[in-house]
Amino acid sequence: MIRCSGLSEHILLLLKGFNRAFGSKRNKFGTILSAKELHGYYTPVSIVEWVRQKLVFVIRPRLEAALPCGAVFAPGLHIPTRFFQVINHGVSENLMNEIRNVMKEFFEMSDDYKQNLYSEDPTKKCKLITSDQRYPNQKPYLWRDALRHPCRPLEPWQQFWPEKPTNYRECVGNCTIEVKKLASRILGLIGEGLGLQAGYFDNELTESMLLSASYYPPCPEPSLTLGLPKHADPNIVTILLQNDVYGLQVLKDGNWIGVDPLPNAFVVNCGYELQIISNGRLKSVQHRVITNSSNARITAAFFVAPLEGAIIEPAKALTNQIHPPLFKSVKSKDFLTQYYASSDTVLQYFKA
Repeated sequence: MIRCSGLSEHILLLLKGFNRAFGSKRNKFGTILSAKELHGYYTPVSIVEWVRQKLVFVIRPRLEAALPCGAVFAPGLHIPTRFFQVINHGVSENLMNEIRNVMKEFFEMSDDYKQNLYSEDPTKKCKLITSDQRYPNQKPYLWRDALRHPCRPLEPWQQFWPEKPTNYRECVGNCTIEVKKLASRILGLIGEGLGLQAGYFDNELTESMLLSASYYPPCPEPSLTLGLPKHADPNIVTILLQNDVYGLQVLKDGNWIGVDPLPNAFVVNCGYELQIISNGRLKSVQHRVITNSSNARITAAFFVAPLEGAIIEPAKALTNQIHPPLFKSVKSKDFLTQYYASSDTVLQYFKA
């Protein structure tokens, strides 16, 4: 891993961590690139050059000051995609380990306790969902349990979170605060790169946050199941914490590329709503989760999102006669309703 020793050095984009080698293996869910085919993706470049080439010119000192000294970005695939891992991000290693441990403890608790949280009610805000009840009707079969609840704003929601483990509410609350800070720094960089005014995302566009903690148990038939099917996220940006078990894959040019977990890294993914705000300059990436037969995979995904009444539309600074808006204005609540009705075509529905 290449690291920066000081502010005078470049923050690097590394293509390490997305080099899961599968040979030329194929299965019913798609083609996997081999390590040899992936070789062309492994070229470190500075984050400044990335922003210059893919967005607009940005002054290097501002970027370097935006994250803690030594921050390193590691994109998965090549640079035009919007899926990357970030380390040295300012969230303490102790807190990240606490989150991993508390999620592991929760999913290993007795079924009697977890049964109280289980619900198929779409209006229930804090609930445990499982693929077991719908297994016969699923194609492909899904293999996952997930705990979902709002986590921002903290005060109105924290009382509905699980009471056990006893440190769950404190630990997740602390992590929510730190993840929001990280998301603000990342979105600040993105906003600056796009040419938006400072603080463009520091408002109702990022005042909501949903946690989805997922447990993917070992599966006796991994070739017949998926942890999550192919999808792109609807929100602004997703910050994902993984344990050390591989499972996440990203779709690139019809091929599935594996995302190897980096130690103490967050995976960052731009969602559909950010694609709309950027007027198509940033594209949400389709991804999925595969299963394995030997190790449980546990993740905590923080979905940074707008408030329900927030208007999602192309930023006015990014549109003109030459570059007209590609999407209609829509309330975030209405966008999500359409997304859950038809996620694959939601952007087409809101095209200008």
